[in-house]
Amino acid sequence: MSPSPQLAPAGSSTYSSNTMFVGDGTWDTQRNTFLLPNLVGLNFDTMRYNGMGDRFAELTQYHTLILGHGIVAAITFLIVVPAAIFFARFYVRNPVWALRLHIWLQILTVLLTTVVFVLGYIAVGPERSLTNPHHGIGLALYVMVLFQFIFGWWIHHREKGRRRTFIPLKLM
Repeated sequence: MSPSPQLAPAGSSTYSSNTMFVGDGTWDTQRNTFLLPNLVGLNFDTMRYNGMGDRFAELTQYHTLILGHGIVAAITFLIVVPAAIFFARFYVRNPVWALRLHIWLQILTVLLTTVVFVLGYIAVGPERSLTNPHHGIGLALYVMVLFQFIFGWWIHHREKGRRRTFIPLKLM
């Protein structure tokens, strides 16, 4: 007997598609979906079949937009942002140049993050925005980047003119 009347007894249902077969799962009649047994994940082909890439298969530009979204995001968050942090903190030969490089890399970060956000938004469309946790995480990251940029601008104008040999950790 299942714990809920809308669920089939555990292990009594099977799922089969051209990408995956699971022999013992549970069918949820209320949501009309198959629940995988514990510790059984989807294989890659099934994830692709159920993902947004398959839902937007008829849009020719979707995969190009998503590819651009991923590549620009990887460059931004794996190269530009760490470089900005390291220049600000560890480039001690010329603190003026360290600050300038940090500022220009942060401006580049805001511009590239805006490109990433717009590419993702165009690919998914306004009617499907925030329907996936990835969308919410992306929006939160974009808001944090903008907040950090505005806060950095404010700190820069507040501290401008002071002589420092390095940027204190509390200002970072």
